[in-house]
Amino acid sequence: IRESDRVIFRIALPGVDPAAMGLLLLGNQLFLKGARIIKQATGNGDSPSAENAVEWFEHSLPVPEGTPTDRITACYFDDRLEITVPGPQGIVIRRIPIEVK
Repeated sequence: IRESDRVIFRIALPGVDPAAMGLLLLGNQLFLKGARIIKQATGNGDSPSAENAVEWFEHSLPVPEGTPTDRITACYFDDRLEITVPGPQGIVIRRIPIEVK
């Protein structure tokens, strides 16, 4: 999403522990790594119990050339991560349709 002079990445991350998540800027790439807790129901006889499994994930996002990286911010709320990147001069953003088969 583009709002005036910034680009906002919104990433849905249900079941993620924000304390077990990290965001690293390396060159012109943002790397997001974290753990998602997956509840697995198991049953033995008449008493079902819940066990949690951990699934690690990693995503990378490009940062446009010329971006003032000291102004990149991130906030986690409502099961989603919002990363705000200041947009460099002349950046063009267009929506790409996603074909579903």
